[in-house]
Amino acid sequence: MFNKKFRLAGMAVFIVVSLVLSACSSSDSSGSADGSSGSGSDEPLQVWGMGAEGERLADFAADFTNETDIQVEVQSIPWDQAKNKLLTAVASGEGPDVIQQPSTWIPEFAESETYLDLTDYFGDEKYPNLKEANFNEQAMESVKIDSKTQAMPWFVAISVLYYRTDLLEDVGYPDGPETQEDFLDAARKLADRGEGQFGMGIAQADFNGMFDFAYRQGWTYDEEKGAESFNDPGFKKMMELYQTMFHEGLTPTQDQGKEPMLALADGTQPMFNSGPFMVDLLNEQVPELEGDWDVKTVPEAENGNVTFGGTQLAVFHNTDKEDKALQFLNFMADPETQVKWFEESNSLPAVSSAWEDPALAENEKLETFREQMEKTQLPPLIPEYERLGGELANTMEKVIRDTQDVDMALEEFIQTAEGILAE
Repeated sequence: MFNKKFRLAGMAVFIVVSLVLSACSSSDSSGSADGSSGSGSDEPLQVWGMGAEGERLADFAADFTNETDIQVEVQSIPWDQAKNKLLTAVASGEGPDVIQQPSTWIPEFAESETYLDLTDYFGDEKYPNLKEANFNEQAMESVKIDSKTQAMPWFVAISVLYYRTDLLEDVGYPDGPETQEDFLDAARKLADRGEGQFGMGIAQADFNGMFDFAYRQGWTYDEEKGAESFNDPGFKKMMELYQTMFHEGLTPTQDQGKEPMLALADGTQPMFNSGPFMVDLLNEQVPELEGDWDVKTVPEAENGNVTFGGTQLAVFHNTDKEDKALQFLNFMADPETQVKWFEESNSLPAVSSAWEDPALAENEKLETFREQMEKTQLPPLIPEYERLGGELANTMEKVIRDTQDVDMALEEFIQTAEGILAE
């Protein structure tokens, strides 16, 4: 742990050296030049939001201010800059008060004690919405690292199967495939329609999708076993399944593929996995497909699991506005706020009672997501997850391009994983 903490700090210092001039000279209408919270407790609460969520968060911060009179400044940071900016904040000790984080970053930054430990605040009567029982059980599990509650679950990310009902009916699966065998059978029949026709669209370099398929083969990461976990038969089955799908032309390679919505619309890729945001996108951008597509839980192999992901709100460890930051988290965890966030973003609430609101409870397609939430698996809660994922994507590229067979690729990946986990 000691070495890893210094490794992360060292990375951050390197980034400070390369980015500090641009970070200090840049201006942002919604925050101070460096985005830091400063030392004055009367200064506005500084919140870093990422990507589209960061842009929407300003409106919610305004609602929070109206309710509490606490001023908030939201800085929206593009996802491709977010990690470097946070590493810079860790190295300098000058970060925001509240930080939006994807769940897969929590273990990495928890190592360097980036976050305020929220354990004692969950259950504090001053913050009534911060109770473990209020949140989805998997969501709470995802924020507990080193026996500390590192963040508050904000919203949940899972995927289901989107499919063309008319085209799947043509090949004998009007309600979509139930099992992996059904899926492969349907995909082969759909690919047989002719040149440029496929069964399913898969993002070729998406390692999260690869882990998804591995989970469904019965694989799980065992932290005690480390890299040896990848020697499990279920992991090899995932690699063989990918090999089958790409070698048989059931899914397009990166240079053959199209944007999923367009491929669903023109029928060239009648199935793909995605999250709830895609529902509104399809309704808005390809309304002519109405009645010809649906969603269902993913086809089952050994199980029907998908990755349980999401986004969290954490408090920077050295904030001088601890109470205000916790009030902000309490506001964002309010069931009414959670429902409103869903209505604005199509992000699934992490607070269980929000699902009883008519906006969610009476949404037919959303019922599929509720059902899929019962079939999920947390990704490995380890700092090296994204590095391992990147190496897995590189390994699978060799399998897909047929430059390495599965056995050789798997052996090489395990050796690489051993090195990463030993650092």
